[in-house]
Amino acid sequence: MSLEELPERGNIPKEVVSIGISEYREIHHKPWRMICRIMGSDAVVYCVVDDRPDMQPFLERRLFR
Repeated sequence: MSLEELPERGNIPKEVVSIGISEYREIHHKPWRMICRIMGSDAVVYCVVDDRPDMQPFLERRLFR
């Protein structure tokens, strides 16, 4: 299914779960991760990145600026 049909598919990234945020989703297509934010019935893609081990600093800069 596409994001258009089911914008809330995927799981909440572990990096944002730990700080209590749930409006972001990630979809994996190895070795890539697509991080998007659910806004009503829309999904806004914030980044497509490789699945590096330490994503916390990157996501904090990218998602919360």
